[in-house]
Amino acid sequence: MFSEMCEQHNLKHFKGLAHVNPGGFTYSDGWAKLIRSLARIQDANTTLREKAAMLERIRALEEAQK
Repeated sequence: MFSEMCEQHNLKHFKGLAHVNPGGFTYSDGWAKLIRSLARIQDANTTLREKAAMLERIRALEEAQK
């Protein structure tokens, strides 16, 4: 997702800005897809961090029971 974000969406956004196209590539096709991809990446990051914290708590509880 990150590589698609860099190679596709960022390029379209930059091209739209370079050609002063406020509607097409700049916002609806470039920026919107960049933000959507970023939100998905951040959501996955939050999920993974929550799972890691939960596993750490489980390990600590298991160690306390021994």
